[in-house]
Amino acid sequence: MTLDSSPKLYTLYFDVTADLAHFRDVFAHGFFKTLLAPPRPTVLGMIGAVLGYSEEEVIDNLKDVYVGIKISSINGYAKEIVTMINQKSNGGRTPVMRTMLVKPMYRIAVGSTDEVLVRSIRDSLMNPVYPLYLGVSDCLAYIREVSDVIRTDQAYAKRISCIVPYDGRMYRTYVKDHSKMIFGPEIVRTVRSFTLTKKGKSPYEYINLLMFYNCEVEFDEHIVAYRIAGEPICMI
Repeated sequence: MTLDSSPKLYTLYFDVTADLAHFRDVFAHGFFKTLLAPPRPTVLGMIGAVLGYSEEEVIDNLKDVYVGIKISSINGYAKEIVTMINQKSNGGRTPVMRTMLVKPMYRIAVGSTDEVLVRSIRDSLMNPVYPLYLGVSDCLAYIREVSDVIRTDQAYAKRISCIVPYDGRMYRTYVKDHSKMIFGPEIVRTVRSFTLTKKGKSPYEYINLLMFYNCEVEFDEHIVAYRIAGEPICMI
């Protein structure tokens, strides 16, 4: 699924926060680094939770849903030691360092050409079937605002403050508030979608994302976005 044709989408957004969050970098081993923001599968998992979907239903029913992510705030990093099962030591446990984001807040945009589905997602965000977590089950999430559903056209933009699918093009960075902490920009490779196999879910698609907080990036050429809550948001 690509945005080459840039369809009109039915969209909504919601704000979500937690005391702590952790989004594991799937390419980091031994030290559990966190991404700055949830990747698409994590967001779809959150949507599936409010709808009451199983893992299989998330993969099947939400495969054509677009998501956009903007980091609204992060108060810093924390580190903790967790114990993980060591497959090489017959079930023994190994201590591992894990980084956590402190009091992050995200604006999550959701889009689809299926208006009925988007309205169902909105209703479920107002009354979730299951609780939401920001990455891991230790990080209970709280929904702060849910928008109305609107039909949204594409909006080309050069200057962006949301998470951006990254294709290698050059960009410039501008700090928004020098009194606040700055994170990134950093280019991360992560899973965009999963597929189900006989052994369970398996990565199907990977994507490079440009993640940052308290700054904007500017590209020489326009990139495709959608205007949501008054600003351009890249849909992934």
